[in-house]
Amino acid sequence: MILIPQPSSMKFFYEGYEYSRSFLNPISTLTSMAAVLLLLVYAWRKRLSRPLTAFGIFLFFIGHGLESGFFALELAFEHRNYLPMLGVIVVAVDFLDDRLKNRFYRYTTVILAVLVLSFATLSRAEQWGSRTSLYNYLYKINPESQRLKSILAEELTGQGKYRLALNVLRGSHANGAVLQRMYIECKSNGEVDLDMLGNTGVFANKIVDSYMLTGIIQLANMGLDDECTFDRHIYVDFLESLSEFNYSDEKSKSKVLIYAGHYHWLLDDPEAAFNVVEKSVKASPDDPMPLYLASEWALELQNPVLAGNYFARAENISSDGSKYRDISNRVSKLLESHQD
Repeated sequence: MILIPQPSSMKFFYEGYEYSRSFLNPISTLTSMAAVLLLLVYAWRKRLSRPLTAFGIFLFFIGHGLESGFFALELAFEHRNYLPMLGVIVVAVDFLDDRLKNRFYRYTTVILAVLVLSFATLSRAEQWGSRTSLYNYLYKINPESQRLKSILAEELTGQGKYRLALNVLRGSHANGAVLQRMYIECKSNGEVDLDMLGNTGVFANKIVDSYMLTGIIQLANMGLDDECTFDRHIYVDFLESLSEFNYSDEKSKSKVLIYAGHYHWLLDDPEAAFNVVEKSVKASPDDPMPLYLASEWALELQNPVLAGNYFARAENISSDGSKYRDISNRVSKLLESHQD
């Protein structure tokens, strides 16, 4: 990808990239580690006789060392080569400098390199000229990428090309894809059938990842804002069932529960709404938002005592005053007006 750049090999998303589970699984782990160690030993031994080559090799591994470690980053990303690739280029130049003594060959090599790379840059610039052209090109060379499908479908949805967006997602069985198809249908038709959400086989892996969470929130907001018509009873049951799923973090679980509370409130079931608030607080004890929300609901029920209790609890755990100042001031004023 560095010495012979081919755009068709640069997929941008590498979620299907095989990762190493042990030294022998896959076997390429062992051979790759051996190659890395040999390169480092070679660079160290040549640091005096071939300083440019040694510098280039060390620069490559130091550059990648910045993003290699125990932190859960993306496994592979092309932009991580931006700095390290200079090391590879230095090695290549040092290698050619040794072998191209003839001035004609030197100039010819430089001219060819400039022409080839200029053409490749022009082609790449056209592909990256707009989000639509970029996503379409990436989808063409990497049609199996679930993330790319979701991004392209979202781009087409924003352009009002709902049928095309649904076609891109056809055959995608990820949890997020199921919900993304639903809210695209909402945007297209103004309504959607949620019967599929009651099918336990659809979300059998019981995992709420960021893709699925986005779909949950999109669909929930459309229902709350009356942008889409669907059975709210089915959706609130679905949201509550997600409390048994695995989340990447507890704040995401709390957010889903807050939406369940909203739907219980819209369905005139305040008791269930307040119960969900308590579940949300339990899932994320340092988040005061559900308590502020419950305080507002209690005021709508003309129960200032209950509202005051919720408000006091929210203020007690609010660790960032500036972050929650607006809602805190709003609820505080509402409480004062009820007391008056």
